[in-house]
Amino acid sequence: MFSNLKILFENKIKSFYFVLILNVISLIFEFLCILSIPLFVSSIFNPDLILTKYDHYNLKDIININLNNNNVINFSIFFLISSFLLKNFFLIFIYIYQGRLLKQAKINLEKRIFDYYIKTPFINHTRNNPASILRTINDEVMGFYNYTYHLLIFIREVFTLLLIFSIFAFTNFQASLIVSIFLLSLTILYIKYVKPIVKARSINNQIFRKNMSQSIMEAFKAIQDIKIYNKELYVKKNFLENVNKFEQNHFLFGLLGKLPRVVLEIISIFVGLVFILFILKSNTTLNYELISVLALFAIGIIRFIPAFNAVAVSLNYLKIFKASIKLLVRELKNFEKVDLENNVINKDYKPNSINRSYLYLENISFNYDEFSSFKIKPFSFQIKKGKKIAIMGKTGSGKSTFNYIFTSLIKPKSGNIFYCGNNIQKINVKWKRKIGYVSQNIFLFNSSIKDNITMFSNDRSVDQKKLDIALKISNLKEKISSIKHGIDSLVGVDGLSLSGGERQRVAIARAIYKDPEILFLDEFTSAIDNKTRANILQKLFKFFKKKTIVLITHDLNIAKKCDEIYFINSGSIKKK
Repeated sequence: MFSNLKILFENKIKSFYFVLILNVISLIFEFLCILSIPLFVSSIFNPDLILTKYDHYNLKDIININLNNNNVINFSIFFLISSFLLKNFFLIFIYIYQGRLLKQAKINLEKRIFDYYIKTPFINHTRNNPASILRTINDEVMGFYNYTYHLLIFIREVFTLLLIFSIFAFTNFQASLIVSIFLLSLTILYIKYVKPIVKARSINNQIFRKNMSQSIMEAFKAIQDIKIYNKELYVKKNFLENVNKFEQNHFLFGLLGKLPRVVLEIISIFVGLVFILFILKSNTTLNYELISVLALFAIGIIRFIPAFNAVAVSLNYLKIFKASIKLLVRELKNFEKVDLENNVINKDYKPNSINRSYLYLENISFNYDEFSSFKIKPFSFQIKKGKKIAIMGKTGSGKSTFNYIFTSLIKPKSGNIFYCGNNIQKINVKWKRKIGYVSQNIFLFNSSIKDNITMFSNDRSVDQKKLDIALKISNLKEKISSIKHGIDSLVGVDGLSLSGGERQRVAIARAIYKDPEILFLDEFTSAIDNKTRANILQKLFKFFKKKTIVLITHDLNIAKKCDEIYFINSGSIKKK
């Protein structure tokens, strides 16, 4: 158990152990509080008994205080109040320290997992579902938080029960029955009235958690565009902002949930004091020893009932969230085995005159894994600067996979791709700056049209000239002029406020705005009508006259407009 927690807490594990020790130390104050009640009762009803014990153990020589009846009462009151105040202040300190620790540990774990996922090679994302990533980051990490939270409660309350049983072992258990029934009823009423308040306060948690989930879904649905446009830092910043909002609210919510218990306990003590004082003033003849015992049981049962309930509840939660701990540990161990886009380049490789051309694909082959029937057989060809290349093939033939390789989203099993004599894996960041990409699977962020085109560039850094050209070529100007907020209009979640064709045109504008040297288009006009498609293609070819375009399409009419056509069939690529 603790070995798994060490992996998940990472550098925070010592702080976790410290919190654990603090919770055990708090039992000293718990013991003093329980002891203070019979001491107080005895001091009121039978102070001579305390004085006799004081003299018997020669405490006078040790603490150098002369006691009388008044001093005994004053001391017992001071001891009672001090014990409960110290205990509750110490608990508040623990709650705050513990809450901050668990909050930070949760954020750190979310950051670690998110960072691993965002850095994981794109080929892994072809197998992963964003929903499964969301469950891991959101639900499973929350499971880690709940597990550690309830583990601390479980350990502390088990020790509390042991303490109470130890005290009761020296007293009369029969006297506790009536008090236990009363306090159990009081506990039930407390739970009944507090629970609705807790439920109402949890609404904010749900809202912030939803926002955090949305940022995760957006990040991994748009993983292609994020990697092409090198926007990992932006999506990470957006994710962390939502995480911090959720955790801050969750921390305050948890802290407020502890305060009623503290207040209730203090109120109970003072009510008990008033009750005893009322009996004292009534001059009722009582068995003083019995009162003292009952007082001991009263305070013991006040802690016994919630402690027992907490142990039962926490034990149940530990069983539930144990699966989350195992899954997270397994994921972190798997991450250590993943090549986080640190591709190994053959430093001894010497490019020849052929692969020093503009673009050269040398002995490229690919298959997803050993169990996959899909394969791209070794092939080589070169592309000259300014050429328009069409890649055609049936559905499932590997056209998109070819684009993934070319854009360095996935690494070929063998071979290399050279740009001006440089291996693109060696100049990965520089290569991505040179290329634009329009996927057949368009994803738009829940932001403005402008943000989706410029990929969240600062307003000051937006190149208005490039933006106007992008809007013109993509035929978006008319659309923008027809809506209220123009280019600042929000597209909605996943771009749902726009039609399929409009979403594609935003993606085209995004690629054009980047002003790339090479443009990769993957079935980029599938949702656009023929007239608009022809218009966009004409303007695109004119604008990119001196630049290179690699176009994935099943439309022969579009392919015929290109300089060269390649067909993919049964894993082989051949020039027409």
